[in-house]
Amino acid sequence: METERIVGLASSIGALVGGVVGFAVNWWWKWRAEADRIQVHYGTAHYEETPAYGMHVINRSGHKVEVTHYGFVLGDGSLYSIPEHWAQSFGDDASEDLVSGSTLLQGRNDRYEALIHAHLKEGVIGAYARTAAQKQLSFDFPTHTNVTMWRRWRLRVKHWR
Repeated sequence: METERIVGLASSIGALVGGVVGFAVNWWWKWRAEADRIQVHYGTAHYEETPAYGMHVINRSGHKVEVTHYGFVLGDGSLYSIPEHWAQSFGDDASEDLVSGSTLLQGRNDRYEALIHAHLKEGVIGAYARTAAQKQLSFDFPTHTNVTMWRRWRLRVKHWR
């Protein structure tokens, strides 16, 4: 009689734990499916040699994503916004800049690319971007810029939003 009560109690506790874990896993999968996921790359998408600074963003989500904030990480750790560059450029300053795609990425693997012909004294060490639904920035620091892991981590923490 006593063993039946222990077995029943253990079964009830197991069912409760299984239900809670199942709920948590399903909620997490749903949250991950609806989250914006982008991949940022410093350089051109087609690996063309150009004197300009280039970056591109790839949509890794299964839904529409709008890229709202993007640009370059400068050598001193500051951010250089491409939309601000274009807003402040007058006349022919931005006439040689190139854009491929739209900042509204329609589906998976859709891409947006921007190249600017600016003279940046600090030099560019990486690229960054953020979507309308994200709070944090996504970064890319290519290996040819020789940015240490410690500095990458510091820059990510510095620009955490």
